[in-house]
Amino acid sequence: KRWEIPAVMKKAIVAVEDKRYFDHGGVDVVALLSVFKGGLKRGGSTIPMQLLKNLVLHDLRGRDTLSQLERKGTEFWYAGPFDEAVGKEELLAAYLNQVEFGGREIVGLYRASRHYFRKVPKDLTLYEAALLAGMVQAPARFNPLMENTRERAHKRALLVLKLMLDQGKISEAEYQRAAQAGAQPGVLPEFKIQSQAFTEWIVQSWAEKY
Repeated sequence: KRWEIPAVMKKAIVAVEDKRYFDHGGVDVVALLSVFKGGLKRGGSTIPMQLLKNLVLHDLRGRDTLSQLERKGTEFWYAGPFDEAVGKEELLAAYLNQVEFGGREIVGLYRASRHYFRKVPKDLTLYEAALLAGMVQAPARFNPLMENTRERAHKRALLVLKLMLDQGKISEAEYQRAAQAGAQPGVLPEFKIQSQAFTEWIVQSWAEKY
């Protein structure tokens, strides 16, 4: 639910995944230009574009250049109407509700918060939010629980905090406190994840359009 996502998590995920999220209308023209200059591997996908790709555009995931161009073009074409129809806060909630934080068994912010920190999302600290946001790019590579990736996850969290600072989302004092505090695990037990109704609504409402 969008009202259960803490502000620190919203700031962290936007800082690292789509820094102009609240300013663009679904497509970040500045980021898209970097794709044309640097190639498809540079990304350029906004959060609405990523959500469309993950939930709707299942048939356009080929690795060849033509398939990538077709998918990117489809994302570009529909991201604006998608962004306008659903709304910024709802889209952000849907994105955090379906993104993987460690394989198919750890999908969504609620499950990730419980799995990694034994707490619900509203209780996440600034550092923990930065750590989770940093995992989205490569969950296995930035797993904070594995000994061989723990330090890498910490450095990634610090990078996200620095991005938040540079983008004016947090103050220097908040940055310093979060960097020094690290994670503060809670005491909630493990649980069995339940299906997420909002994500299912996104799929049902938009899949038939493509």
